[in-house]
Amino acid sequence: MIYWILFHAFLVALLILHRNESNAKRKRILEFIILFFLVYFSGYRGGLGADYENYLHSIEVFTPGVFVFGFSEPLYALLEMIVNITPLSPIFLFLISAFFTNVGICNYLFKKNEFALFAILIYVLLPASYTMSFNIVRQFFAVGLFFMSLRYVGVSFAKYSAFILLATLMHFSAIVLLPFYWLLRIKMSNKKMIAVAAIFFLVLPIAISFLSGSETRYAEEASSSDVSTSSGVFLVFNLFFLLFITNRNKYKDLSIINQNLFIWYILMIDASYVNYFFYRLSVYFCPIMALVIPYLLYKLDKKNALNSMFIVFLFVLQYYILLSNVNDSTVVPNNIYPILSIFDSFYES
Repeated sequence: MIYWILFHAFLVALLILHRNESNAKRKRILEFIILFFLVYFSGYRGGLGADYENYLHSIEVFTPGVFVFGFSEPLYALLEMIVNITPLSPIFLFLISAFFTNVGICNYLFKKNEFALFAILIYVLLPASYTMSFNIVRQFFAVGLFFMSLRYVGVSFAKYSAFILLATLMHFSAIVLLPFYWLLRIKMSNKKMIAVAAIFFLVLPIAISFLSGSETRYAEEASSSDVSTSSGVFLVFNLFFLLFITNRNKYKDLSIINQNLFIWYILMIDASYVNYFFYRLSVYFCPIMALVIPYLLYKLDKKNALNSMFIVFLFVLQYYILLSNVNDSTVVPNNIYPILSIFDSFYES
């Protein structure tokens, strides 16, 4: 538990310094320090996340002689092969994943400096965050690349698609993000949004039927009715969405891209109650909540009182989860690896 307490204490201190710093150069230096801190904690934590051991096992059983591009996700296979045939330890894979995840998402959140303090804390404290859970680590790698690609939406399809195709090599589901180069640029009125939602949910049964009847990689997920979005998160996020659509004029200075990321995320998590497959797709859009929530709350009170209350609520929620699992090292890490643990000779030595 001490690692979580120190992690949160240092992160809050760094973010407050960043918020109060007026010099642009020093502000940027603080951003690099915060990113280093997030990457280190995410990459070097011991046993954090329910599927951590599964990734270790997949590395141990990986056969270097197999041709890397025979896999549907060759970038992940390549990283596993590097770990397997070099002195590098599994920490290398986790560190690379932590780097692209946190740098991609947090650089995007830092662009809105006014809300950076609250945005980064919400990103870290949300139950579905990368830092809290090591689940679907490969997909979060792809999420980081997706958020890196957003700077090219409406600017260069070639550069945008290059990031998305690289993400696809890590997690094949990222291929669905290619059309969002155009979808994220559409100005969505409430009428258009209702029409899109209607079409989306009409197409939904057809897509599920097609996938569940095929032999594709995601057929099993499309055949499943499992839901990973908790009812509490589902309710809170939809309440924020209701606030958004009933006050569109108040939120008109939120960029079109951010509005659309928010809309698509809500559509995906709502659809996840129909099928697990859409929960997996919603992960790509989830980090936008860390930016949209403080923006919506600020517009209500202009003094960030509501944002502060929401952060306190998230801290209470996370420590409730941590204290409830204090004896489970897959949730609460019992060690943080030293930097040299990236090599086999230092890993768990």
